[in-house]
Amino acid sequence: MKWIVDTQQKMTKALYQELRYFQLFYELGTPTAFLPSREYVITTLDNELLLLEKTLHTMSGKEVAKILTQVSENRESHFIPELAKGIEWGEFQLVDSENIISDILQDAPSVYKRFMQFLTLYKQTIFNPYWEEKHIDRVLLSEIEAASQAMHNFGFSTFINQLQIERIKFQDNQLVILKPFEEQIRFTNADALLFAPSYFTYPHLFAEKFAKGLFITYDCLNRQHKKIDTAQLSKIFFALSDPVRIDIVSYLYEEKNTTQALAQILSYTPSNISKQLKLLKIAGLVVGEKQGKFVFYTPTPLLAKVLPSFKDMVSTEARDS
Repeated sequence: MKWIVDTQQKMTKALYQELRYFQLFYELGTPTAFLPSREYVITTLDNELLLLEKTLHTMSGKEVAKILTQVSENRESHFIPELAKGIEWGEFQLVDSENIISDILQDAPSVYKRFMQFLTLYKQTIFNPYWEEKHIDRVLLSEIEAASQAMHNFGFSTFINQLQIERIKFQDNQLVILKPFEEQIRFTNADALLFAPSYFTYPHLFAEKFAKGLFITYDCLNRQHKKIDTAQLSKIFFALSDPVRIDIVSYLYEEKNTTQALAQILSYTPSNISKQLKLLKIAGLVVGEKQGKFVFYTPTPLLAKVLPSFKDMVSTEARDS
């Protein structure tokens, strides 16, 4: 809400008019045709905008108008009134899309040019100052690292659940997304599921189909804002107060391992390693998973949240010596 108030104070009347005019491009989610970076590696927003501009100019006015018309019709027919009772939908109204669609059919290049000018001005006036003030690049990179770690160590279903977003969950071998449009999507092994963490997304989850699968934009602040109580922090710092336990977590970051394997690596008895692992489990820093006759341990995302630079902080030379 604070961001909304601050932004409204910076918005000129002309910029706000443009925001409303192009609302169909982003209202309740952005059609993936206007997200060309889903198929390319883009490292800056400037490059993203350049790619978007090139992509638009490869599309005819009829093609873009068809996409926006379909988007408008879907939203009109699929919107579920019951969800409008929630606070986030309380004042929601679908935008009148006739003007922009007719303008695109008459002179698409002019609308594209106007759109890029609007995005550039919005970026300079609103987006850039907030991006720098809140260090959003760090927030996103931290989220990507934590999400990747969770996916690698614990698998897809755990990754979904630890996002801590009420509107998306893994249930009965199905990915369930609670949105105002009722729809079932079936995936094949060839389909892609792309996740994009966002600092700005409201109401915290968007899901859009594209040719190769599903594009999900989710709010990454839930994990950032979830506080760790002092009792838990005390356990974490106690668990990390011993060099052996630090070494254990460091090795587990590189590869999941058993008690016996860690004992050989660190030249300690299995019983000693077992005691250290117990303290790390109590602190929530590692978790064990039984595979056949063995229990393999892996680190949880908690350490990355408390100490994002843990891996860089631990000296390999000192550890090996």
